Amino acid sequence: MGTADSGWKLINLSKKVNLQRILSMMVDLNRFKIGIIFILFLLAASLPSISNVPQSIAYLIILVFYFIICLWYVHHFKGMSLLGLKSVVTLLGIILMIGTFHLITNPTIEQFIRIPIFMTITIFTIMFLPRVFDIWIFYAATAIFASVFTIIGLFPVVTGHGTYGVVDISVWSGTNSMVPILENSIRSIYRNPNTLGFVATMGSLGSIAIYVERKSTLFAFTFSICTFGILASDNRTGVLVLTVTVLLYITYIYFGKKGVGIITTMGATIAATGISMMLGLVPGPNVISSMTLSSRIDRWLGASIALSYSPLIGFGFGSEHLIPYLPDEIFGLTPHNSFVRVTLATGLIGGIAYTTMFGVLLVNSWKNISEINDLSIYIFLVSVIIVQMFEGATIFGMSLLSILMSLIVGYSQISITYNG
Repeated sequence: MGTADSGWKLINLSKKVNLQRILSMMVDLNRFKIGIIFILFLLAASLPSISNVPQSIAYLIILVFYFIICLWYVHHFKGMSLLGLKSVVTLLGIILMIGTFHLITNPTIEQFIRIPIFMTITIFTIMFLPRVFDIWIFYAATAIFASVFTIIGLFPVVTGHGTYGVVDISVWSGTNSMVPILENSIRSIYRNPNTLGFVATMGSLGSIAIYVERKSTLFAFTFSICTFGILASDNRTGVLVLTVTVLLYITYIYFGKKGVGIITTMGATIAATGISMMLGLVPGPNVISSMTLSSRIDRWLGASIALSYSPLIGFGFGSEHLIPYLPDEIFGLTPHNSFVRVTLATGLIGGIAYTTMFGVLLVNSWKNISEINDLSIYIFLVSVIIVQMFEGATIFGMSLLSILMSLIVGYSQISITYNG
C-alpha cells in the first residue's frame, strides 16, 4: 500500500505541475497578445508624426484605439478605475483649469475641439492605460517597436530607395555627425529624425530594464539596435539620456539608492548652473555663456519676454505669442522646452505646477527604490525630464512623444502607490 500511495502522490504532483505549466503558458500567451495590441497602439500613436498622413485622420484612429482599449478593459474586468496620486491630480488640475479658462475666454473652433480631447486623453493615459499595459509589456514593446523602425530607417541607406508606395522613409536632408559611415541621418517613417531618436531612446531604456532584470539575449540585441538608432538619427538628447542611464545603473550597483540621489542632485545642479550661464543670469566662462543650444537659448529668452505681458496665467495652449520675440532666422513656434512651453501657455502658476509635479514624482520615485525595477522606472522618469528640457512636446497631446511621456508618469504613480 505504501508503494501505491507514493505512486498516487507522484501522479497527483505530476498533474499539478502540468496544470501550472499550462496556466503559465496561457498567461504568457495572454501577455503576448496584450503586447501585440500595445505595439499596434504605438503604431497608431505614430501616425501624427508620419509624412502623408492627414492629422485629422491620425487623431481619429488614435481615438478609436483608446475607445477599443477602454471597452476591452471594461468587458474583461467588469468596470474601470483611474489611479492618481493626490498631489499629481491637484497639480494637473491647476494646469487644466488655467487652460480651460483660456479656452472659454478666447475660443476658436479648432482649439475648442482639440484642447478638451487632448486634456482627456492625457488624464486617461496617465491614470488608466498603465493598468492595461503593465510596465514589462511597456519595456518589451517599446524595445521591439523601436528596433523594427530603426531597421526600417536603414532601408534607404542600403537599397537607395526611400519611397515605398505612399510611405516615405528617405533619409533626412541634414548631415549625420555621429556615425561616420552615414552621410545623412535616418528618420524611418517619421517626418524628422527627432521622433525616431526619441523612440530609439525609449527602446534602449526598455531593453536595459529587461536585460538587467532577466539577462535576456534578445533585449541585449534590441539595445544594440536602439542605440544605433539614437546615433543614426543624430539625436544628442538621446545620447545624453543613455549616458545618464548607464551612470545611474552603475551608481546603484556600487553605492545604492543614496548614490543615485546624490548623482541626480549633482546633475540637476550642474545643468541648472550651466543653463543660467547661457541665459546670462549668472556669470560664467565664455565657452559656456556663448552656447545657443541650436537656437534654444534665443527661444527661451523670447518666451520670457512674451510671458512678461501675461506672467501669471500665460496665453493659453496653442498660442503664437512667441513669434514677435524671435530672430527672423529662427523657424517654428515652440520654445523647444516643455517646461517653458507650459509656462508660456499657463503662466508662472501653471509652469510651477508642471515643474513641481515632476519634482514630486521624482523625489517619491527615488524614495521607493528598493530593487532594480524601481530604479528602471526612476530612470525613465529622469529621462522624460531630460527630454522635455530640449523638446517642445509636453505630456498634453496625442503625439507619440506626449503619449509615451504620459505613460511614464502613470507608471511612476503606480510604482509610488504600491511601494510607498
